[in-house]
Amino acid sequence: MPLWECARWGIFGALAIEGADTFGVIRRTGKLPWTAKQGPTAKVYSFSVAIRLGLGAVLAVVLGASNQLTGPLAAFTVGLAAPVFIERIFQRFNPSDNSFEDGGATNE
Repeated sequence: MPLWECARWGIFGALAIEGADTFGVIRRTGKLPWTAKQGPTAKVYSFSVAIRLGLGAVLAVVLGASNQLTGPLAAFTVGLAAPVFIERIFQRFNPSDNSFEDGGATNE
């Protein structure tokens, strides 16, 4: 699959999860996220959406370039999961000594 196609499907996946999140806010509050009293401004909200779309695209392209994606569904799923995937990596990364926690794995 061409890398531009990986990016496109990654963005679609990110859009799907963003839509689900926005729908959840609307159901809970009855308002759009940027109009809620404690919500972000439209500018901040738009920026956060752009970041999520970018994460989905970049991660799908990286995995596509390393031949880890088998098709559109895989790239779409990467876009869906990109924020969680990156968050989990950073949770395990220890910046004080530039190492990752081993999570209980052994190197035997």
